[in-house]
Amino acid sequence: MTPDARNVHGIDDDDLVDAPPVGEAVRGLLAFVGQGPVALHHARFDLGFLSRELLAHGLQARVPIIDTCELARDLRPELPSRELGAVCERLGIRVSARHRAKGDAEATGRVLWKMLGATRAGAAAKLADMSSRFQPWQPLSFSGLRQCKAIARLMKIAPPGSDVRFEYSPEAGPTTTRSATVEFYSRRDENAYMVARCHLHQYERRTFRIDRITHPRAAE
Repeated sequence: MTPDARNVHGIDDDDLVDAPPVGEAVRGLLAFVGQGPVALHHARFDLGFLSRELLAHGLQARVPIIDTCELARDLRPELPSRELGAVCERLGIRVSARHRAKGDAEATGRVLWKMLGATRAGAAAKLADMSSRFQPWQPLSFSGLRQCKAIARLMKIAPPGSDVRFEYSPEAGPTTTRSATVEFYSRRDENAYMVARCHLHQYERRTFRIDRITHPRAAE
């Protein structure tokens, strides 16, 4: 466990000694989730990590996702920040153990409950009204894309949290050598993307289309 990660969530190597293998943990998560729907805050970030493990372990899922970050954008446009802690503070929600699984899950659930009306009848009605807007969780569907092998290879070379160097050919402009810190992988329509902090642009978040990435290698 790197010092930076440990400073955020407080987990160190000793906490992981008896932890189950990743594949077992993800299977347990899928069993717990069932048919959903599932609420996440900034869903793309979490699904980027999960997509890598689903692909690596040959697992599949199709679960409706409610992104409370997007809900905050739609239902509370006056909020100055949509970061989970800021949303909780503005909505008067007390949370503990932030950046840990249980604490963030409870915070996300309370945000959802508050934004859906805070009553069982109101929440049920609003969920029914929103059902057509649920996004399906299927990052595993990378398998249906033409560049599936390239995606799998890149994920192996550069998992989320790692540094990678590569050549990138934008839609307009010359091919350049880039280095970046990977945040997550995602899909939009028929294209897959690597979302990363680009070192060339002062660690700004940039989105790179995977079919335009060549010669990826782990940064030294």
